[in-house]
Amino acid sequence: MSTSTSTAPTTDAGDAAAPAAQLLSFLVAGQTYGCPLVHVREILTARPATRLPGAPAHVRGVVNVRGTLVTVVDLAVRLGARETAQPGGHLLLVETAAGVGGCAVDAVCGVLPLVERGGGGNGTMEGIVTGFGETGAEPIPLLDLPTVIRQALLFPGER
Repeated sequence: MSTSTSTAPTTDAGDAAAPAAQLLSFLVAGQTYGCPLVHVREILTARPATRLPGAPAHVRGVVNVRGTLVTVVDLAVRLGARETAQPGGHLLLVETAAGVGGCAVDAVCGVLPLVERGGGGNGTMEGIVTGFGETGAEPIPLLDLPTVIRQALLFPGER
């Protein structure tokens, strides 16, 4: 009787190798952006949102997701684009300590290995661009979607 065992690849230090981080890439107003895949709980087909009176322009409104009201942020408007995200796009559900929120994007491009290049965003993005991801072609700006959602869910005085 023989037995076989398989072991996980190890590094020089003998520790098990961690799985490679993954990047979710998506389009917003004709520009490709990305975020670590672990930040996205679910990807849904976009649906009409009910506008909230007095909400900032980048807050599209709320949608019902299986009985839970989810605030939706229009990433195109939040990032300073003139046009809003396309109505036939996708909704990225992001869970934060402040609650679940959605980010409206034009299209989801795919999942790629994440290789970060650093070089955070400029001050006009209020800390939501955390760096750039390498994809083999052009660097992709990496967005901190949990921060985008937290900013939308908190009152202006709590930011």
